[in-house]
Amino acid sequence: MRFWKRKSREEESADEGEILDSEESFDEEGIEELSPEEEAEAAEPEEPLPELETSWREIAVLIPCFNTGKAVYDVIMEAAEYAGTILCVNDGSTDDTVDWIRKTCAELIGWPRNRGKGYALTAGFRAMWEKPGWKVLITMDGDGQHVPGDIPYLVEAYEQTGADIVVGTRDFTLPGIPFLRRWSNQRSSRWIGKKTNLPLTDFQSGYRLFSRRAVQMLAPRMTGGLFELETSMLILADRLGLQITECPITTIYDRDSSKKSSWRAIRDSRRIYRAVKKTLKECEYLLPESE
Repeated sequence: MRFWKRKSREEESADEGEILDSEESFDEEGIEELSPEEEAEAAEPEEPLPELETSWREIAVLIPCFNTGKAVYDVIMEAAEYAGTILCVNDGSTDDTVDWIRKTCAELIGWPRNRGKGYALTAGFRAMWEKPGWKVLITMDGDGQHVPGDIPYLVEAYEQTGADIVVGTRDFTLPGIPFLRRWSNQRSSRWIGKKTNLPLTDFQSGYRLFSRRAVQMLAPRMTGGLFELETSMLILADRLGLQITECPITTIYDRDSSKKSSWRAIRDSRRIYRAVKKTLKECEYLLPESE
């Protein structure tokens, strides 16, 4: 298990030193004054993207979709700035999700009736399994809770650690996150960590990076299901000897997206607990034999 965390903007500034103090004085006469709004914007420069060895053409994105509507269109259009391949799996949407996907460059597969996120991920992994040209696969939600602009940071973590899987971790201490969602995630993550000896902080995050090796090893062993598959596949990956790390991602929660989400804290937490016990039992043969 390897852990990686990108430096904050404050840490990056400290590393660069006190550049302003060493700059030569200059004549300020003739310089146009900025408005308070412009000064505030200038004081908060955009964080530069990391320099990556992985080409954008080698980055693929998998988006399971269920009644995401126009939100998935916005996600795809932004993700296309970082990825050469985008595959959407329509999990029986009953709204205009498919219409919006067809307006983009994304490939589309799916079925008419809702089966669950686990089935969408399984189909997506198997569709990508032997597709040529990509090096890493990013899984993300299509409802807008995952920011495509975080893709470079997941890839950076992959390159710097050599991990097979990078889990994007959310900050559940931020205000505005529903109490039940925060409580269920933190409680289940602690319980799963103790049961599996995997010290991850966010087992339910769907924003992840998988190496090609990880996809090829996991795809034939994935069995569908609902949200519990995302936890089961981490346990399976660890037992298969795949390296896992985690990386902080932008945390977005609002009332509209929470209402649209298929996640139900109590119901799905129980399914995850059962899935963890089942997966651990099924993976016993993968564990090294005791001496």
